[in-house]
Amino acid sequence: MAIQQRLYDIDELWDLYALPENEQKRMEIRDGVLLEMSGPGGRHGQLAVSSLFA
Repeated sequence: MAIQQRLYDIDELWDLYALPENEQKRMEIRDGVLLEMSGPGGRHGQLAVSSLFA
């Protein structure tokens, strides 16, 4: 028996973002699949700031 994966749409993603337990989480949808993303790290911050002043 195969396990069926649930597909999400953008409205459901916004509903999930609205929940208090997801306040600090970063999520995105790729081809209907909900993915929890890691937050940006130190190197990401350095690159973002340096690109503002380049």
